[in-house]
Amino acid sequence: MGLFGGYHFFDSGHNLKDRAVFGARVGYNFTKYLGIEGSMEVVKSRVADAATTDFAKGRFLSPTESVRINFYHIDGIYHFSPDGDFNPYIVAGYGLASYSPSISTKAMSAINFGLGAKY
Repeated sequence: MGLFGGYHFFDSGHNLKDRAVFGARVGYNFTKYLGIEGSMEVVKSRVADAATTDFAKGRFLSPTESVRINFYHIDGIYHFSPDGDFNPYIVAGYGLASYSPSISTKAMSAINFGLGAKY
């Protein structure tokens, strides 16, 4: 199990500011290179452009200010240097995202990918 931090980049359609992300993960390595991880992460964001008035599904508009997103996902992970103290990796997976305030009546599917390093 491990804690992590990173940065989340939103697409322009959500009208949210890119923000730091924090979370926890637990995993299992099938080999020293390949593994699987389950993660939970949280992003606290804000509306990027309060002047935006065109409504679209999934877009946050003013007067909403604070938006919290919880992500839950299962990922495959590939470690590039598993024997070293510094171990870069690539990760990709599938999960669910829930937004508060809500933009859907249920959790939404999410595909994720990223690069990182363990030390």
